[in-house]
Amino acid sequence: MVVRNFEMSRRSMIVMSAGTAIVSTVGCQSLGMKQSTQASAFNSNFAAFPGLFEPIVGADYIAQLNFAHANGFRVWEDAEFAQHTAQDQEKYGQHINGLGMRMGVFVGIGDATQNTLTSGEGIASYLAKISQAVDVAQRGDGEFISLVSGTKTGNLHLNYQKAYAVDALRKASDIAAAKGKTLLIQPLARQSQAVFLKSIPEAYEICAAVDHPACAVLFDVNHQQAAGGNIIANIEQAKVHTGYYQIGGPSLDGSLGSVELSYGKIVEAMRQANPDAIIGLSHFSGQNTNAPTQRSKASAMKSIQTCMELDAPMSA
Repeated sequence: MVVRNFEMSRRSMIVMSAGTAIVSTVGCQSLGMKQSTQASAFNSNFAAFPGLFEPIVGADYIAQLNFAHANGFRVWEDAEFAQHTAQDQEKYGQHINGLGMRMGVFVGIGDATQNTLTSGEGIASYLAKISQAVDVAQRGDGEFISLVSGTKTGNLHLNYQKAYAVDALRKASDIAAAKGKTLLIQPLARQSQAVFLKSIPEAYEICAAVDHPACAVLFDVNHQQAAGGNIIANIEQAKVHTGYYQIGGPSLDGSLGSVELSYGKIVEAMRQANPDAIIGLSHFSGQNTNAPTQRSKASAMKSIQTCMELDAPMSA
């Protein structure tokens, strides 16, 4: 295991902060960084995201990538990656690859208000959107595309809805697999009551029925906590079909110490269940449910320290 030194990371951050005036230029060297001041990679595959380090280095996308890499992150996720221009998608993908990082998940289909999957209607349009998302993943040199399942369909028997969803996702998985991509089904417990899939067991059932290597579950701890808890038990039970984890929540400020979950044990359970799985830090830098998004240098730096604490060697 790599022994990480927080003081060294702090020095890296100070160097990066001092270079804020020139962060719009690309490349680590332009930021005044030297290889000897860069933090070693995390043992866990933590995924940073746009905005997490913006209070430190500014809004420039490349500067944020460089900073994440310099402080131990080797995965980058971007929920809104599909919203960038095709040219920028290629540029960012190439830069991520050049840093030796991986592109994590982005949202391929994020509309939770449609009943396409459960009604059996509009499948052609749905599959066209899947194809577009696969093209985005190609340009960004990424593998993972997240999908929300949409809503239930009126009074239609739930078993028919499940069958329609399985059929559509199997076809979608064929499209993804042709380009080496993986679709991630994300349950959304914090959305409306009409949402089709709210919990990990529900998503697992559908994914198991699809039975396709390009279809997996996105295990979002925040949503599963709202859906019914039993986080660690569900991590173990769902590990066969889990392709990705996210541990952030809407009220975090770069730290997990103030929430009710024991995240040290949760991350260890994830690493034991799926050692190579990515662990995303969604909403990890000061998005508060009672106020507009608030991010600060302190919360951004706290995010790095928290990841270091969670990255401790697994217990025997």
